[in-house]
Amino acid sequence: MLEKEVFKIVDFLKNTNKVLVLRNGVVVRNLYDLRLALKYMDPSIYYNHANSKRNDFVNWVEIAVGDISLAKSMRSARNAKELFSIVDKRIEFLTSLMLSPVLKVSESRPEQVRKPEAKLAPEEDIDFEKLSPKVKAEIIRIEEEMGNERFKRGIINFIIGIILGLLFGFLLGRM
Repeated sequence: MLEKEVFKIVDFLKNTNKVLVLRNGVVVRNLYDLRLALKYMDPSIYYNHANSKRNDFVNWVEIAVGDISLAKSMRSARNAKELFSIVDKRIEFLTSLMLSPVLKVSESRPEQVRKPEAKLAPEEDIDFEKLSPKVKAEIIRIEEEMGNERFKRGIINFIIGIILGLLFGFLLGRM
């Protein structure tokens, strides 16, 4: 019963079959991609996809990802920064449920993660080691994906640092 819930959490985080292609050419395949795109998104791109006529971000999360709770909370965002914050908190919440050695199941979780047929005690502990190999493998894959995203951000920051260092060094040398 609980393995189905873990798979539902994993489904919210993995690549979808329906990608969201932004006006600037960025392709969003999962919530991590969306979070990263929103972090550096130009306001004109945001308003092209989220305006009074439509909201591509909400529609994509609702239809492609299937996270109704996240889609509902995303409707209140007025700009990319607010939407980033909402998506970031949701990812942190889902990964904290999924990646902790002992998964905590509590009544405060969103309805979309809980299955109605699951009758759980408010604080039932689930041992990670007792999960099926298929569930553990999917959790590890998501964890590695998160590590790759952090690595890519680190490389980008490193390259920017080198470029800025060379530029400042050149400018100081010219003085």
